[in-house]
Amino acid sequence: MNVSWAATDVSGRFVPQELESDISDFVERCEKLRSVGSGYVEVRRPQSDFPVVTLGFRGKSAVLHVMHDPEQVLIMSGDGSLPSGGSTEVPVMGDLTEFDGQFVVTVDEGWAALLEFLRSGRLPARDDLIDP
Repeated sequence: MNVSWAATDVSGRFVPQELESDISDFVERCEKLRSVGSGYVEVRRPQSDFPVVTLGFRGKSAVLHVMHDPEQVLIMSGDGSLPSGGSTEVPVMGDLTEFDGQFVVTVDEGWAALLEFLRSGRLPARDDLIDP
């Protein structure tokens, strides 16, 4: 199956040109970013413009956004890896953006949710998504 995606390069610069490739090429890019400890990816299925899932991560922290349409962006609720009230910065496109712990998950949890979307089309449950 193919996916449409854009991502930062290993230097942290966001490359906004959307690519279409099979999942394995996308996963390869993500593994490179994970190996340098920071990155940002946007991905969707090529047959439709939405939903788009984004994952920004830095160190052990990640934030996953789900865009159902141009007007609705939700964030996956935090997993307690960073307490609510605490904050961290993760890349969003090319910039570091600060997020409260209520929106932060581990990189592994964010990555698992992203892969689930790619493989099955399932998004995190609505109960797990917060309207910021």
